[in-house]
Amino acid sequence: AVDDEILAMLRRKGVTAIELGAQSMREEVLLRCGRGHTAQDTRDAAARILDHGFVLGLQMMTGLPGDDDAGALSTARQLLALGPQEMRVYPTLVLRDTPLAEAYTAGQYRPQTLDEAVALGARLLQQIEAAGVRVLRMGLHDDHLAESVLAGPYHPAFRALCESRLYYENACRAMAAAGGRIHTLI
Repeated sequence: AVDDEILAMLRRKGVTAIELGAQSMREEVLLRCGRGHTAQDTRDAAARILDHGFVLGLQMMTGLPGDDDAGALSTARQLLALGPQEMRVYPTLVLRDTPLAEAYTAGQYRPQTLDEAVALGARLLQQIEAAGVRVLRMGLHDDHLAESVLAGPYHPAFRALCESRLYYENACRAMAAAGGRIHTLI
């Protein structure tokens, strides 16, 4: 859906940024989730968006059916290679009355726990920010959405949990480097 004609029209209408819901760069995950696009479609669309001078935003999801942490980290690396200025990271939530809810209730899908999603989210946040890309959002923050969540790592302050995890891990590394000795400045 991102062709030169559409991009030219968006430019004329004053649009300055475009976000793509890539979600994954693993073909088997995209197919299993019925995304309707391939990883190559994402690469091509991202290149066209940048060629037309738009700010490129990319969205990815963790915990999709058929995916794992290694796949999510690989997706992030591949998305970063496309040159986005902004990214969003969402853990997969099971919403009522969806095909994923049917798979979940049939025992065919296990969502990430909150701890699993936070641990992976912290790694992704660090990876994306280290590449100089702004993370616009981590997790979904909609009170109305929360009412529809059947399962999965929903938390209204998901990014804060990921940041706290990074601070904790950095503090543990600093303590280990100091031989476990911590000095206070009081």
